[in-house]
Amino acid sequence: MSAWPIPARAKRFDRWDALVLALLLVAWELIAVFWGNDSAHPTLSLLLDPVLDTYPGRLFGYLAWLGVGRWLGTR
Repeated sequence: MSAWPIPARAKRFDRWDALVLALLLVAWELIAVFWGNDSAHPTLSLLLDPVLDTYPGRLFGYLAWLGVGRWLGTR
């Protein structure tokens, strides 16, 4: 017998969870912009620059952006 209980059903990711996640990301960006955009306090764009500087990374970024937009539009 397992020492950890198995949950009957996993909690769904609902709109409130998405709102909290979005607010946390916005807060992170605002703090990083006002504190200084450097390696100690990076924004998302600074973190993604090495990936998006390459053609495959940029292509994947565009496709992911379009995919998330389509997913949000069809929900």
